[in-house]
Amino acid sequence: MAPINIGRFKLNIRPPIMAIWAMRVVLFRVMIASALVKWMSGDLTWHHFTALDYHYWTQPLPHFLSWYVDKLPGWFHIMSVGVMFIIEGIIPFFIFFGKKARIVAGILIAMLMELIFWTGNYGFFNILVIVICITLVDEKEIVLNRKKVSIKKLCSGLIPIGLIICGLSLELARFTPYNYTQRQLAPLSRFIQPFHLVNGYGLFANMTTKRDEIIIEGSDDGKNWKTYELKFKPGDIKRAPQWVQPHQPRLDWQMWFAALSTYDRQHWYLNFLFKLLKNEREVTSLLLKNPFQNQAPKYIRSQRYSYTFNSYEKWKESGQWWQRDYISEYAPVVQLK
Repeated sequence: MAPINIGRFKLNIRPPIMAIWAMRVVLFRVMIASALVKWMSGDLTWHHFTALDYHYWTQPLPHFLSWYVDKLPGWFHIMSVGVMFIIEGIIPFFIFFGKKARIVAGILIAMLMELIFWTGNYGFFNILVIVICITLVDEKEIVLNRKKVSIKKLCSGLIPIGLIICGLSLELARFTPYNYTQRQLAPLSRFIQPFHLVNGYGLFANMTTKRDEIIIEGSDDGKNWKTYELKFKPGDIKRAPQWVQPHQPRLDWQMWFAALSTYDRQHWYLNFLFKLLKNEREVTSLLLKNPFQNQAPKYIRSQRYSYTFNSYEKWKESGQWWQRDYISEYAPVVQLK
């Protein structure tokens, strides 16, 4: 915490150096894990540097700037993937090589987070990473027990400990061959499990190369259907992708995951549909458009469509940001008994 001077009140408290280095290790882990899961997954779009040809329109909740960035030349997307791997996989090591190197790391990581912020809706994730980057910029000396102790001397014993903890928390099973993991790493996994250091973090290990959307419709007679619209996820092809961050709309976000799976594996989904059949306000308030505000429908169906960003020429001609094609029924028609 920075020194505070308010009138007669003066507070000169600085955070413990161990807390600072703990945050730096967290930042290192987040970035390194992000690079490793992409490369070690074996996904060819990452290996061929073509992942951004798909990312902007297949990500969970793109916004209108995502549409424009998607229209940039292919060479720019390839270069962007290369720069991303450098910042996520190499630059984090600068954290452990002196003040100037840490500042460079902080600036580059923060710039990457800002670019992600401006090209997709990821809630406050990018903001949190930028905040952690602030810990890379510190004063030359920190007051500890009323004595000035140099950071270099104080941290000489902390850095190895931090690296060991970071290594244990990288979830080694995700970055090693399956057979090797089962034989050699099983004892280590059992040893570190009680410490709860490991989780499945790692965004976009495998790039999605298509976008399916679930369109929900209601009907009073089973013949004429009216469409429900969610606030932020793609639906109406003439509606521009919405800006939502730093808010995280859980329903819209979960609908993206539901479309990657089947309805019977999404235990919440049918319950959601039955709530719509009852016109429950707690649920309908999450929608942009409820075509049955006065009386709940008798039937609800879920249709699966394939969505892609429209070209600039077709958008200019028709005003449609998306183009879509019908695929199949996503879930059976439901009704209340």
